[in-house]
Amino acid sequence: MFHLPRRTVAPVLAAAIALGVLPLAAGPVAGAAVPVFADAIAPGVVNGTEGFGTATVLVPRGTYVTYLVRTDSRLKGRKIQVWTDTGSGWTLTTTRIIAADGSIRYFARIKARTGFWAKYVDGSNPPVTSHARAATVSADGTTTIRLSCDDVAPTGSAVKSIVARTVTTTVRGTVRVIVCANPSTGFAWGMASLDTAHLIRVGHTLQPGNGPPGSPGTETWSVRLIHAGIGRATLVYSQPWNGGEKAAWTLLLTMQSA
Repeated sequence: MFHLPRRTVAPVLAAAIALGVLPLAAGPVAGAAVPVFADAIAPGVVNGTEGFGTATVLVPRGTYVTYLVRTDSRLKGRKIQVWTDTGSGWTLTTTRIIAADGSIRYFARIKARTGFWAKYVDGSNPPVTSHARAATVSADGTTTIRLSCDDVAPTGSAVKSIVARTVTTTVRGTVRVIVCANPSTGFAWGMASLDTAHLIRVGHTLQPGNGPPGSPGTETWSVRLIHAGIGRATLVYSQPWNGGEKAAWTLLLTMQSA
């Protein structure tokens, strides 16, 4: 079990990157303003910046995850250290150069639970660090991602929340998506669309909350990639009756073959 380093990025920044929105450092980078670094993780090799999350991902042993760090694009060409921990403490693993869009990516093959942490030491004293993300090996060979209640806006806010997740897997690989759900509010997840040329739904279960009545639980949706290429599914969180709130939360799931 690895231990997270001291957190230097507020939880709101972690949620922001999960939605693809990253606050930038105020003022000139070379001036007194401290740059902000936020990180996220996704199963498979992902070359873009969309579809990453902050929750621990589970992947089949020996497959890849992508660790993404984003910051101000004015730091292009500067260096970010990537540290990892597989249970024996944090170790400097590699150094990456910040791209023109303010991002770096690190592709890692997962053989055991691994923590990822980014540190910016190029001219910064003390060093600026990211939060920390993790990946681990799934027991049954599936890929599992989670969408927590914090990843989406509260229901009833009249603000529709749309979250995207991208997963790279093998053909015949199964992706298990665990999403926050609270049946006591009358809301439930439904599959609004499924690319049946590439995907098939293979499971759906409900897990009630462990707290007092009204506590949120989870729904688990399992989808399999049946043909090479890119398949997409859309899940929506709605009150199913006439007049009920529709699509308060939307999850856009993209599955692509490795």
